[in-house]
Amino acid sequence: MKIQLNSVPGGPIALKEGLPAGYSGRQIPQSHIFSSTDYPGTIVIQKLIAAGFTIRYNIFSFLRKVILQGNCAEPGLYVRAMLKGWNCYRLKGLGKVRLKEKHFAAIYAEQGQCLSYYDKNREYEILELHFSRQMMLPFLELFPAIEKLVADTNNSGPYLYLPDAVASQELLDKMDRLLSLTYIGKTAKLHLDETIDGILTLILRQLCNQPEPAFKFSDTDLQSLHRAKEIIERNFKNHVSIRKLAKQVNLNEFKLKYGFRHFFKMSIFDCLLLVRMKIARDLLLQTDQPVKNISLDVGYRRLPSFVTAFRKCYGQSPGRLRKQNK
Repeated sequence: MKIQLNSVPGGPIALKEGLPAGYSGRQIPQSHIFSSTDYPGTIVIQKLIAAGFTIRYNIFSFLRKVILQGNCAEPGLYVRAMLKGWNCYRLKGLGKVRLKEKHFAAIYAEQGQCLSYYDKNREYEILELHFSRQMMLPFLELFPAIEKLVADTNNSGPYLYLPDAVASQELLDKMDRLLSLTYIGKTAKLHLDETIDGILTLILRQLCNQPEPAFKFSDTDLQSLHRAKEIIERNFKNHVSIRKLAKQVNLNEFKLKYGFRHFFKMSIFDCLLLVRMKIARDLLLQTDQPVKNISLDVGYRRLPSFVTAFRKCYGQSPGRLRKQNK
C-alpha cells in the first residue's frame, strides 16, 4: 500500500513506512503506517482498509503553516473528526469551513478534492473514516433519508453535508475505543466491526436529523434477540460469528447487532466479553487453577489477551485480584 500526501504548493511529501523513532502514541493493530520527520514537522499516518470502510488516523505537527491536498476518490460517506486541535478545510463547491476540536465534518460524495489548512506549532490528531455505499445499505431500514444516496449511482454530490458538527460524548467514546483496539484475530474483527457500526449509526443520526432510528422489532424479533444472547452465554468459550448467530436465530446481521445495542445496551462483543470475565473472576476467587488455565477455560488462547481484557473490565490483573481476595 502507498499513501500520497501533497502540500500546496510543493507537491508530494516523501513518506516512509513505519513509525518515527520515539513515537509513543496510539497504534492501530494491522494498520499500514507511514511517517515523515524530514518535512518541516512530524507526520504520522495509520491506515486500515476493511470490507466496507477505511480508517485513517493522522497525527501532524508543523513548523510552518501548511496546506495539504486530499481527494475523495470513491463514492461514500466521508467523515473527519478533529480529536485534537482545530483547522480549516475547503471542499470543492462548498467553500472554506473551520473545524473545531471535538467536532466532526461529514459528507456523502462521489468524488471531490479537499484542501486542509494547518497552523505552525500546533498539534493535530485527526480521525478520518470512509464508509462505502455497500456498507451503508443495511442502514436503510434505520435511516430512510439515505435511500436516494445509496441507490443512485449517478450522484455527483455532495449530499448530507455537515460542515462542523459537535461530536457527542458517546461518539467520542466510540472513536476512542476504535483507536484503542488491543485484541487480535477473530475477536479483534468482531470488536472492530461493531465499533464501526456504532460510530456510523451515531453519525447518521445527526446527518439525517433523526435522534431515534426508525427500526421496528416484532415480538418474534425480540424472542430471537434473547435467544441469541442465551446462545452466546452458553457457548462463551467459542468465537462468535455474527453471520452464523444471525442465521441461528433467523434475524439479519444488521438487525441483530442493532438489537443488542438498543435493547441490551451493549454490543455482541461486549456481551461475550462480560460473560467470559464474570466466569473468569469466579474461577479466580473460588478455585486454585493457574491463571493460564482459566484463560483457556474462558476462550482465550493467548494469556496476554486475557490479562488485557480482564484488566480493562476490572481495573486490575487477574493475579492481583486473586491476591487481594485471599
